[in-house]
This record gives sequence, C-alpha cells and structure tokens, in this order.
Amino acid sequence: MSTKKQRMYERIEKHGQTIVNYFGMDIEPVALCKKLRRLEIKSNLVMVDYCNGDIDSDGVEDYTLKDLRPKLEKIFGQGISSIYINHDPRGYTLKLNEIESKRVNGYKDWGGYFILAPDFSGA
Repeated sequence: MSTKKQRMYERIEKHGQTIVNYFGMDIEPVALCKKLRRLEIKSNLVMVDYCNGDIDSDGVEDYTLKDLRPKLEKIFGQGISSIYINHDPRGYTLKLNEIESKRVNGYKDWGGYFILAPDFSGA
C-alpha cells in the first residue's frame, strides 16, 4: 500500500513525463516539475500583488518580460510560444494556450487549459 507522499510523487512523475513527452525534452520529469512549481508560485504572487494594486500593469509586464519569460525560454526553448501566462491570481498562472491544451492529456483546469505546475501536495 502506498502512502499519500508516494502517491503525490507518482502524480508529479506522471505529470512531468507528460510535459517531457509533449515538448520532446531531455530532462528528469520530477526536476522539471520542481522548477515549474517554483516559477508558478512566484508568478502567482506577482499576479496577487497586481490584483491587490500593489504593482501596476507595467510591473507585471516587467516581471513577465525580464524575469519569467527568460526562465521559461531556458526550459522550453521555442516551445514557449505554446505557453499562456494567466494574470488572474484565482487560478494557475502557467498554462498551455487553448489550442495546445487540446492536444495534451493531463491535469487541466475547469476551462480546459493544461496546467504546467499544479499543486499535487493536497491530492
């Protein structure tokens, strides 16, 4: 019988492998998920600050272009064109765009977008 932590890591591994396969990447799936999860957490905090009025749209654009985008380009290369950055802090920030989300089977939000870095800790 597996523990909750083992099941969580199995889900992370499966999700990471889905991303690796989809983008044709050469990276260990759990390591990829950890990188993406850190980016998701930081990006979501920026979007919360934007929603709360602590930063303006220029601040979000500055973060996206100077911090987030280069990190995503390093991970995904040309595949970055498939990524949608959601500015609504009530959901996940890093997603595949609508068209690409239809092409991949995996963790999706209610809108059908494939989530790049879901939180599996509570599942």
